[in-house]
Amino acid sequence: MRAAPSTLVSIALVACSGGGNGTARRVADKGPAHRIEAFGLDLDGDNRTDSLQLEVLTHPTDPGTITKVRVRLATGASDSVVGNWDPARDDYAAYDNAVPTRDAFVHEYPRAGTLIFLFGEDVGCCLQSLDIVRLMDGHLQRYYHRDEFALLQFLPPLGDDPAFLIGIPGRSEGTRTTDTLKGSTYTPTHVVRLDTSAQLDTARSIKWTRSRLGGFAGLEPRNDIEAVKQNYLWDPIRKTRIP
Repeated sequence: MRAAPSTLVSIALVACSGGGNGTARRVADKGPAHRIEAFGLDLDGDNRTDSLQLEVLTHPTDPGTITKVRVRLATGASDSVVGNWDPARDDYAAYDNAVPTRDAFVHEYPRAGTLIFLFGEDVGCCLQSLDIVRLMDGHLQRYYHRDEFALLQFLPPLGDDPAFLIGIPGRSEGTRTTDTLKGSTYTPTHVVRLDTSAQLDTARSIKWTRSRLGGFAGLEPRNDIEAVKQNYLWDPIRKTRIP
């Protein structure tokens, strides 16, 4: 599945208004101007070219430059979702994107089907959110959401296992346990199975968190636990390590 080169279509937001002398005049719309990124690719596996369109603000002044995602299938079916998304950070650049843009990441997975990854507003203080929508029976369905998510890597399907999405569900804050021990607040590693539905794989998440941080203290970020750079977890209240 590989998209044809994108076609950019500018939408001029203007209106005509009749003057008192019967002469039409053009009046600029005060709404934001958009452009359409359009990609031709097979989205539903029927070997026919479908269309994926992204509606993008032309001159954004705030985060949230992508406002609509629309699909039009060769069968005639169409659907769209609206929101506020920004281009992906470079974490996804190393992976095989079916569309030549940073505004979305599109890939087909054996069990999950065609997934469209959309990335939340890039405001600097936090990680981008992650929305994954899936094309199913001509409709776009919500497949996975996380308020904050930083990609670590994808694992391809192997044997009976589906593909896996591996990432960090929150940003850590720097800490200093002592004058010599520096660390950060606890953020586990999430391993998400890209199956017929998205599923957090608890066992794999624990294993990846222990490998990355030296211990495990739950599946959600915690400010009361510190991940010390010497690769172990520390409870500053009880002053003990967490295995």
